[in-house]
Amino acid sequence: MSTTEAQRKIANMLAALKAEAPAIALRMGQTGLTAMKEDSIRDGITVDGSFANYTTNQVYKSSMKKKARNAAGGAYASSGGKGNWGEFRAAQGLKSDHVNLFYTGQMWSALRIIAQSQNGYRYSVLVGASNGDAGRLLIANIERYGNFLKLSDEKKRLIIADAAADVTDIVKRYL
Repeated sequence: MSTTEAQRKIANMLAALKAEAPAIALRMGQTGLTAMKEDSIRDGITVDGSFANYTTNQVYKSSMKKKARNAAGGAYASSGGKGNWGEFRAAQGLKSDHVNLFYTGQMWSALRIIAQSQNGYRYSVLVGASNGDAGRLLIANIERYGNFLKLSDEKKRLIIADAAADVTDIVKRYL
């Protein structure tokens, strides 16, 4: 291979990398968001490596009546006395061992990548809610629990390895 041909291949490879980088970054962001949502709904949200737990503060059960999702929730709320949110969730057959922020599903369903940006060779995605109500829930929950949207180091490594494989595939096409 001549020097000119090698330079042409490298130039084409760099152009392909530049063209495909935004899609790779978006795929990385979407993969991370999907993994975080699934893990949080299934296992509970984590903040600084620890699962968030429901408060044990007792409130009058009757205050939960309007929030009941089913007859069992209504029965719990009508049973008198005091209880807490975790017990109320358990009575309705919902996950109650760790906070998963999934009651109506509104916030998680509306959570998506809302913007993508580039600064030199650095690509970023911004995660947010697609509607105002879900956005307010998201902000309130971040204020209450901290950044539960942060990916674990293990998830980051997997996503980076996946992106590196995409880049390697592009490089192999030209070299």
